[in-house]
Amino acid sequence: MAPTLTNPIPAAVTAGDSIAWAWSDSLHTSGDGWAPTLTLVNAAGRITVAGVASGDAHTLTAAAAVTALWAPGTYRAHLAVARAGERETLFAQDLEVLPDPAGAALYDGRSHARRTLDALEAWIESKSPAVASYRIGDRQMQYIPIGELLQFRDRYRADVRCEDAAARGRAFNKIQVRI
Repeated sequence: MAPTLTNPIPAAVTAGDSIAWAWSDSLHTSGDGWAPTLTLVNAAGRITVAGVASGDAHTLTAAAAVTALWAPGTYRAHLAVARAGERETLFAQDLEVLPDPAGAALYDGRSHARRTLDALEAWIESKSPAVASYRIGDRQMQYIPIGELLQFRDRYRADVRCEDAAARGRAFNKIQVRI
């Protein structure tokens, strides 16, 4: 039987925010000695949050000062309970740790498409024939004809329009048929 989450683990948390997740599970009660642990794992490391008993239910909490140290990224969250050498994984899901906006020194929240579009437009608008190369992220463009740059710009403009439409909750890709 899967646990009944009274305050489910969300798909994303913001580093620097306090968290508190509670759940009950009739097969793994605190009274029977089961202790919960939430483990977040990704390529960069591992984060462990130990749970506490709350009657026969369980609660996982982490203070803001603790989550402020969490590195942003996508983690695989594993919720497990253990007792006297036994361990059972109750569920696993992806969990996104978002950067702490109060502690982030530099953070560019724009999408790849918007960053690239902005860089392309800045280069095109500079109209400087002396500039034969330009760096976007970790790539460098050299001697690209203006026609190709305009094609790239148009493609990224379309991508940004689709992102904006999706953010407004509308589908942007319409197919028109003429009969």
